Amino acid sequence: MATGRVLILSGQCGCDLQGKFADGLVAQTRRALENIVALLREASFETKSVTRLGWYLTDIEDYVQNRQAIGKVYQEIFSNHYPAMTLVQVGRLLDPMALVEIEAM
Repeated sequence: MATGRVLILSGQCGCDLQGKFADGLVAQTRRALENIVALLREASFETKSVTRLGWYLTDIEDYVQNRQAIGKVYQEIFSNHYPAMTLVQVGRLLDPMALVEIEAM
């Protein structure tokens, strides 16, 4: 049996607090990850506490074409911490401007 606190974050999109979306998948990925980090800090967690990330993308080919840039953004924010990750393409996200949504545990 495990003990301790668990924080489950619903999907974070690539928009700021005013709801303005960043331009393009790489910028939206950066914003979504920054949003996750801000919520983690608010709850007194660190990025190394994350055990799982679920990525939902509207265009997997966009991800493949930008994989290196997205990897660089990820490393800038999460360093060398790689929790279990799932990445899937979806038909669309709730907001039509959203290109990516990332949930964390």
